[in-house]
Amino acid sequence: MRGRRWLLALGLLAACASETAGEHESVATAGSGGATTASSSVGVGGEGTPPATIDDDSPLGAHFDAAGHLQLAVRSGAAERVEAWLYAESFGADEVLRVVLEARGEGVFRGVVDAAELEGIETVYYGLRVWGPGFAYDPGWTPGSDLGFVADVDEAGHRFNPNKLLLDPYAREISHDPFHAGHSDGFAYTTGPDHRTTDTGAFAPKGIVLRSEGTPAKPRRAGPLRDQTIYEVHLRGFTKAEPSLPEALRGTYAGAATKAAYLADLGVTAIELLPLHETQNEQNDLDPESASGDNYWGYSSLSFFAPERRFASDRSPGGPTRELRDMVQAFHDEGIAVIVDVVFNHTA
Repeated sequence: MRGRRWLLALGLLAACASETAGEHESVATAGSGGATTASSSVGVGGEGTPPATIDDDSPLGAHFDAAGHLQLAVRSGAAERVEAWLYAESFGADEVLRVVLEARGEGVFRGVVDAAELEGIETVYYGLRVWGPGFAYDPGWTPGSDLGFVADVDEAGHRFNPNKLLLDPYAREISHDPFHAGHSDGFAYTTGPDHRTTDTGAFAPKGIVLRSEGTPAKPRRAGPLRDQTIYEVHLRGFTKAEPSLPEALRGTYAGAATKAAYLADLGVTAIELLPLHETQNEQNDLDPESASGDNYWGYSSLSFFAPERRFASDRSPGGPTRELRDMVQAFHDEGIAVIVDVVFNHTA
């Protein structure tokens, strides 16, 4: 496995890197499927706030723009309809808003949510419902319905099923693993006759929209490989048993940051960290003595843009991103470049 590992050398790990507002639906009754069309909220984000318009230059994923409006962008070359479902809670809750994304060309679907529609929601969680050749859109569809179903696998091998809430591959943070203390049934995520209408919205992992993405520091280049002294280490194992650190910092990004000066004194010029991306491993945390879900090395990434939440001492939304960036900056301040293993041939 290690022989097939791909490396991505980064000077700085960046936390993992006009039309009017589109069609929105606000949920009238939780879980009823009785969504009502939201009234127009364009321009109601406050006096002087620019109206909510789709920004075709906004990067893929979900990002707040300068006016506080939420820009959404997803790429799919085969999808026929894409909806972003927004949640105020990550688990066990119904959606608070449904946003139909517009096809804007080159396979990109975009939408925008006015800032006013998100008032009172501390953290915005989101997932995607996608229709395609094997599951055509039907206006009468509700979660758990098979209206529009054609085939579990279409001729091109796609498995479109809007009953499965999808994780945005460009999400900057992820709420939780697919399997965790509150959900352990892996079959629920599958298609096929037995689980085709099993809706995963309440328990599926969701992307987290970061209120502040911060400003990445200037990248630091390591220089010619022949001149480097590279220290390869697993982020968690690096400080997990370090007695000089408070227990809360052991095995975390913050804990690793405290070792920057130590590595510089050793003559290290670059630190190479095994995968830092979100991966399925919460089962092992629940029972450390168990071999269940013991993906210690971090292969089979869930998302290449979301830092592993378990490696953060601050696991609140936005915490892993801030802590990871602070760690990278600590190494840069000591003249140490950061190299991160990226395993493209092992995904969850």
